[in-house]
Amino acid sequence: MTAEAHAPTHREPTRAEFWAEVDKQAVALESATSATEVLAITAKAPGDPNRANGEGFYAGDGGDVYDALTAAGWGVAWLDASYYFCLVAPNGASRITYVEGDIYRGDQRRRNA
Repeated sequence: MTAEAHAPTHREPTRAEFWAEVDKQAVALESATSATEVLAITAKAPGDPNRANGEGFYAGDGGDVYDALTAAGWGVAWLDASYYFCLVAPNGASRITYVEGDIYRGDQRRRNA
């Protein structure tokens, strides 16, 4: 095999490209009405073809996710910090949990055993 055959196909985005993608996600979240839509919007981290630890990932500030989704009619199930909260979809049928950028379907609050 040639060296070209092993060359990476992924190019790191410029800083401007990275933040443009984060901004695009934030705008899209403003119209999300279900956990499925939120996870589709955040399916991969900008600049990274793979997801982070969660089902979705948002590389910007957690307050941006909170603000975008509450503007879309999402309610607060619980809020422990700006980086750890659970929101309920406008129709009450689904939830997402945000944990330091990772986004999970449902209420993933850790409870003491």
